[in-house]
Amino acid sequence: QGVLFRDQPEQTMEFDGRNERAGPEYVIRRNFVESDLIECVIVLLSKIFYGNNVPGCLIVLSKRKAPERKGKILMIWASRGYKAANPQNLLRRADCLRILVPWRAFGDLEKCRSLIPEHEKEFVADVERERNAALREIDEAYAPFMQLLPGLEQELGKRQTFAMDEPPKEKAARQRFREEKKANTEHLKQLKAQIKSVRKLETEAEEKRAAVRESADREIAEIGQAVTDLTRICADTEEARRNFIVVDQSELGQNDFNLNVPRFVDTWISEEVISLDAAITDFSITVERFDSQRESLLSNLTSMKGGE
Repeated sequence: QGVLFRDQPEQTMEFDGRNERAGPEYVIRRNFVESDLIECVIVLLSKIFYGNNVPGCLIVLSKRKAPERKGKILMIWASRGYKAANPQNLLRRADCLRILVPWRAFGDLEKCRSLIPEHEKEFVADVERERNAALREIDEAYAPFMQLLPGLEQELGKRQTFAMDEPPKEKAARQRFREEKKANTEHLKQLKAQIKSVRKLETEAEEKRAAVRESADREIAEIGQAVTDLTRICADTEEARRNFIVVDQSELGQNDFNLNVPRFVDTWISEEVISLDAAITDFSITVERFDSQRESLLSNLTSMKGGE
């Protein structure tokens, strides 16, 4: 994120007590802002890029900004929603929804609220489409084996019936029967092994289907949670300011063209407000409980000493 704030503007003896040229990254950043090429700055979480623990950011550039976006930059703090993993953290589809809605609405809360249900529907439809495609792939992959099962079971039934037949009385026929029965026994072993293998594949396929359904259900639940969060955020101006804000070019100039998002977005996690009266009451109750336990302990010790 150093590109957002690294280097200083030009310094002079008159104002700063020393002469120093503006840093190259400052000059580049200022030119980008004054040329109105930056549309959005998105701050991401740490460990999002493989092999690098430093928090990342996205700078969205556009030479064709819409008229209502000219002279403005949308700042989005997108480092709260993610899936912690190792070796790198992951942005889930639901986390991308938290970024996409304010970006497409360009920070307009009313437009955000109108986009939320539309995007929820699209995201859920994407999950369901991918789930159905994955289920079809599993079915197609295992179908050739499943198609063998009815024929194998039918053949098994015939072989088992033959195994129960009584041998003929004629000596020559009896010898041939024994040979056929021996071969039949071998076929039975092979058939049972084949059916067992197919049944195992059937179980394996069902486990894969269950995993796909479970993953889709979890992702849809995550999208639902993101929608709930966005609805709450976009219903309150102060809450929205903790996640995204639109900054004018003039305000950026007053901040020396520093694009560090926490300068504009209230990224601090507010501490719980504790009532002083409630704290004093809790403390008094704790002291009374302690005094009571101390008196009880002293009484027990005194009784034990008298008994000795």
